[in-house]
Amino acid sequence: MFVDDIEGTTHRAYGCLPNMVWVIDTRGRISYRADWTDARTVDRAVEQLVWEEEQRRNGATLAPFECDWAPRRVRNRKDFVHGLLDSGPRAFEEFLAAARASKWPRSAIQELLDGLPTED
Repeated sequence: MFVDDIEGTTHRAYGCLPNMVWVIDTRGRISYRADWTDARTVDRAVEQLVWEEEQRRNGATLAPFECDWAPRRVRNRKDFVHGLLDSGPRAFEEFLAAARASKWPRSAIQELLDGLPTED
């Protein structure tokens, strides 16, 4: 397991979204990439990687193939906004900048901004 440094060097190098996941095999190849952390799908990716390593140890020759998969996760924008804010203003600003620079639709960004708590 790799944890980024406090400056977020790897975070910026691999994409600035806050919950990206990269699983890299023992040969240094990207085995799994997700723009959002979801424990269930990460578990499946790691299980696949473990299976592949077992097959190699048993002498099997494995061939890579491309696979598009778009699993769904529960989305709760209110909790997400509060989580970002709890992480500090820098986390929120970095996420907003990454969202604007990525494929996020403007309507989703506006929905995020609309979810900000108001000061009473």
